[in-house]
Amino acid sequence: MSFVERHGLWSSEQKEAASRLRNIVEQQKLEVIRLSFPDQHGILRGKTLVASEALASLESGCSITTTMLAKDTSHRTVFPVFTSGGGFGMREMEGAADVLMVADPLSFRVLPWAPATGWLLCDVYFADGRPVPFATRNLYQQVLAKLEAGFARQREIEDDQIGDRLGQVRHGAVVVRGRLDVEVLADQNAAYGVALGRVILDE
Repeated sequence: MSFVERHGLWSSEQKEAASRLRNIVEQQKLEVIRLSFPDQHGILRGKTLVASEALASLESGCSITTTMLAKDTSHRTVFPVFTSGGGFGMREMEGAADVLMVADPLSFRVLPWAPATGWLLCDVYFADGRPVPFATRNLYQQVLAKLEAGFARQREIEDDQIGDRLGQVRHGAVVVRGRLDVEVLADQNAAYGVALGRVILDE
């Protein structure tokens, strides 16, 4: 049983998309596929694999060092990864250990500017199937899950300054309309530079 199957990570739509992308890779004779995930700064980190290896990793995951989550915007590792807790207070982050990138098949694109190259956006998991708690796609999905009660939402695609309903300027804030308060978590940007907010439901 694959990692994806064991932990129930894909929806039926993602399973269908995985089948489609395999066909596209073969039909268009893609040579490499880039696997990427956004770090806490919105910078894409990841690996480029030959197409056959990338396809083989779809359901098993692709390992990558946790130091990719310990860098600043100048790409320097700024956490003491070889100390107890790896600078994060988590045993799983010690010693530049590996995590698994699991591709989201629905994100697959053929890159028009790179010959014979595909691209997949990934989610990041520990070996036991738990999502890495500060991986920004996972955080953003948690925010979206809290909006399923039917509240309207508005997202900023660019990291611009926007004002909230109190007239205060938030940098890259997520504005949510409805019976919600939004507390911006500074320096935590989701994919494509979408800043992340903590949603507090008015119960």
